[in-house]
Amino acid sequence: MDPQYLKHPDDVEALLYGFKKVVDLYENTRSLNTPIFPKPVPGCENLRFKSDSYYRCVIRQFSGSLYHHVGTCVLRKV
Repeated sequence: MDPQYLKHPDDVEALLYGFKKVVDLYENTRSLNTPIFPKPVPGCENLRFKSDSYYRCVIRQFSGSLYHHVGTCVLRKV
């Protein structure tokens, strides 16, 4: 089963928007006031840290499913 995660460019762009909002809140909220640790994600080292391209790479590296997809088939005698 291929759920085709992130196949459409809008999927990645929606996650990019949210990712950037979280980083902004994390770095600019007085109570947190902590920059993102600048250690590159494996597979994204060749991209400029905190650029949109870097974040897109991070999204693709860490996206996946938490569910075990299953199905049922009911056979009926006719």
